[in-house]
Amino acid sequence: MCGIVGVVPHFAPDNPDKISQPLATMTGNLAHRGPDNQAVWTDGVAFLGAARLAVLDLGSTGNQPMGDTRGLVRVVCNGEIYNHQTLRGELEALGFIFSGSSDTEVIVHGYLAWGDALLGKLRGMFALAIWDIRQRRLVLARDRVGKKPLCYAQVDGDLVFASEARAILEWPGVARTPNLEAIHHYLSFQYVPAPLTAFDGILRLPPAHKLVLSPGREPKLERYAAFSLPGNGSYKSREEATEELETLLYEAVKVRMVSDAPLGALLSGGVDSSSIVALMSGRTNGKTLKTFSLGFAEADRDERPFARDVARHFGTDHYETELRSDVSGLLAKIVWAYGDPFADPSALPTFCVSELARQHVTVVLTGDGGDEVFLGYDRYAKCHDLEWARRLPTPVRRLAAELVSRLPADADGVRPLRVLRRFLADFEANDTRRYARFMAYFEDHQKRDGYGETLGPFLEKPSFDCLNPYFEAMPALMSGAAWADFHTYLPDDLLVKLDIAAMANSLEARSPFLDEKLLDWAFQLPESVRFSPGGSKALLKSVMMSHLPRSVLERPKRGFGLPLQDWLGNELQPLLREILLSPRALSRGLFRPEFVEKLISETETGRFSHHTRLWAMLMLELWYVTWIDPPAGQVLSPVAL
Repeated sequence: MCGIVGVVPHFAPDNPDKISQPLATMTGNLAHRGPDNQAVWTDGVAFLGAARLAVLDLGSTGNQPMGDTRGLVRVVCNGEIYNHQTLRGELEALGFIFSGSSDTEVIVHGYLAWGDALLGKLRGMFALAIWDIRQRRLVLARDRVGKKPLCYAQVDGDLVFASEARAILEWPGVARTPNLEAIHHYLSFQYVPAPLTAFDGILRLPPAHKLVLSPGREPKLERYAAFSLPGNGSYKSREEATEELETLLYEAVKVRMVSDAPLGALLSGGVDSSSIVALMSGRTNGKTLKTFSLGFAEADRDERPFARDVARHFGTDHYETELRSDVSGLLAKIVWAYGDPFADPSALPTFCVSELARQHVTVVLTGDGGDEVFLGYDRYAKCHDLEWARRLPTPVRRLAAELVSRLPADADGVRPLRVLRRFLADFEANDTRRYARFMAYFEDHQKRDGYGETLGPFLEKPSFDCLNPYFEAMPALMSGAAWADFHTYLPDDLLVKLDIAAMANSLEARSPFLDEKLLDWAFQLPESVRFSPGGSKALLKSVMMSHLPRSVLERPKRGFGLPLQDWLGNELQPLLREILLSPRALSRGLFRPEFVEKLISETETGRFSHHTRLWAMLMLELWYVTWIDPPAGQVLSPVAL
């Protein structure tokens, strides 16, 4: 696990130090991702750097940048390749000789053996760069799901890349300029959707894609792999699928428990994380499994009692921490760690539980991905129930959309009008718009009411239109929603949340539910097997019946969210006013001052709760203060609140 950086200049420099020195600064900027070793390498044409977190092959033979003995290729990789031992055997049969046990060395020799076809053979999470010294050819690639991040920019003809945008900002000539379109979309989604970042000129490589730079050519972006559309496989009964799923889950957990560093699990007490702990139990080579949980002072949000029950059931060495409403110091850490504005409130507890886990282990397994694979979100059940609306005549749906557009600007503050808006939205003519109401922080009508002159020009760019291809590819609203989530919400929100929170604390997080073999299998199941209207994640629960207490399987689903509504209406209310109504914030022209005042006042009085929108606005303003406002050349750091 590493932070990786690199530069391929348009022209080879006369003095390589002019690049190696800022490259070393970029590498050091990612030391949280790799505290065990930092190094840079160059052949005078390409420049690579890596900050290493040692997990496999803890000695020097695992350090990066890594190359072969003949000097043909050089590699940096952030991630873990879970089938590296299988690939190693194939490469040894071809005559390749290995000097260590690192999975990165498999990438080195694998590229020499198979070229770019290697990418399709890798099972794991990765963001990597391969420099072909012979052909002067660079290959950047991300794993199929998008578990590990990779950003890049073209600066005066130079290609610059890094695990995080913050490192690219260290490169001379890169301006800290906000990407206003990205911010417009962020206000809808609570995250910046790929391929954008919040910094103008810096992009993210999409999952399952490679970026190839060859001499004398522009970089070429290509998709190298794709999952098959869900539901296209042969029919399987629930009983047959249950048996196969158990085998796949065991294998997915087993390969992720291979580590030369201490290993544990994050445990919320819900079905997903409890299932992972159950499958890990008894497979720790005689060592007691360590588990980690976080809770809240608010009893209705606190899942620690449930996690304790699971920990006791499996005899784990269990650790807990608590998150309280006094989070101003933590907010500064979060804004600094994520780089882009990021308004998923569960980033805070994820960060804190990662901080706790890193005090005891280097690697954790998590239950992330269970809802996407097994259709567990409540909104999927709502989509299933709304399938009738898709069959209404087009004129009826158009009329409903027209009525929604004519509701007064303050309709959300009047309960009957708010209910009417929601009811009419069920008739919307477009699946994407119908689904957007479950997902949007700011809906289109709220943007029209609230945008100032800076964001106003983007009102004609509907954020959720990017989901249209996923709904168009699916026969039903629910399957379209899950397919859209898998390609957007999962890689751009959930996996970003987990990766940044964990790596900010030098912790590696692995997600068995997002195993490629498991996903390939699950996506071929008919919707009737993956989803049961009578209960969430019925297929997974049928597997875990013999592994988990019934109390875990039957407990209603809870999210890992903050009690935002209470906090923003009480303890954090002064902070909201101080930051969002400050002259500095209002001078940006992002929002109309009266709109900001209205959201805060209605939340304070309880007339209407705007806690999700206020949270997004708060995180955005803190991002500006941290990343955009400091003068050029000033060393960036978390801002004290």
